[in-house]
Amino acid sequence: MLELLFLLLPVAAGYGWIMGRNSIRNDDVANQRKFYKQYTQSLNFLLDGQKDEAIEQLINFLEVNSSTIETHLVLANLFRRRGEFDRAIKIHSFLLQQVLPDELINKVKLELGRDYVKAGIYGHAESTFLEILPNKNEEVVQEILNLYQITKEWKKGIDVIQTIKSIHSTDLKKSAAHFYCEYADLLSSQYKTEAQLHTALKIDPQCTRALLALADFSIKNADYKSAKKHLLQILEVDKEFSADIADQLEHCYINLNEEYVFYEFLKSYSQPKLCVAFAIKYAKYIEKFESTENALQYMTQMLQDTPNIRAFIKLLELSKDAARSKTELVETIRVLVSNYLKTKALYNCRNCGFNSNQRYWQCPSCHKWECVKPSKGLDGR
Repeated sequence: MLELLFLLLPVAAGYGWIMGRNSIRNDDVANQRKFYKQYTQSLNFLLDGQKDEAIEQLINFLEVNSSTIETHLVLANLFRRRGEFDRAIKIHSFLLQQVLPDELINKVKLELGRDYVKAGIYGHAESTFLEILPNKNEEVVQEILNLYQITKEWKKGIDVIQTIKSIHSTDLKKSAAHFYCEYADLLSSQYKTEAQLHTALKIDPQCTRALLALADFSIKNADYKSAKKHLLQILEVDKEFSADIADQLEHCYINLNEEYVFYEFLKSYSQPKLCVAFAIKYAKYIEKFESTENALQYMTQMLQDTPNIRAFIKLLELSKDAARSKTELVETIRVLVSNYLKTKALYNCRNCGFNSNQRYWQCPSCHKWECVKPSKGLDGR
């Protein structure tokens, strides 16, 4: 209620100043008196808790023009933020009954569509957004994609995306690419699925999800060269997903008879770039191609620089091989730490902090795309 009161006060002051400048004319004086009478009635309704009546009064006495349209929009958006969607819809619907420039009509329709989405009236939201879609406004496209994201109508979203010649917004590119990925998951034909994934990459070349899916298909078809290419692209696009591809990348190198090449790759992939999963593999190959002692030295230095439980387990395994007399103690510590790790989440959302043991391309909590990534820190990967 207080927000509405503070909204009404500047409206009255501004309107009073305008009317005061023209108070010489009798008709302006009459209009001024009428305004203050209606304004007072609105305040009374508001203070008595009769919000509907207050809104009705406010709508009636504020003439809709270029100078007051923003006041109506601010009031409606205030109601929407408060969860009073019916009131927001009422104001935006009222505005659409007025004679307004096309630009303002489109702006009001966009806000009305947002009202409908928040209210869960998805059919009305869709039809409202589609009315202004021909303007090719990326903000409108993003809103309708958000709607289809809620209703999981991926094909409808793709149809909308295809009406746009080019996309400039990074967020819209990401959303569009994931629509193609979601739709690809529904297809039974591998050929059609891969085609959708390639389209996703055309829209957003940095779509980690599409690259990983294509790598999975390549591995499934024993095309390890293509799989390796896609996986290495992921390292270039977003190194934070490196923990997810370490095993697959090693699998590709092994099947291409390039184990030593993989070892050289890990060596060149300098320490600051290495995730824990890659560091552990590097220690494994140091042990294989050099010595256990060198691997121990590497892991010890790595733990001093970046403390990590998983790396500690690898150090214990190396110590076990290097000092057989301490086998029992080392094994006990290893089991304890392993059990501790089982209680920790494998993924967390970089945007809202959501934790999970399952990878989600869209965060179930904040609904952002591609922000749920392998965990980091002491017990990260």
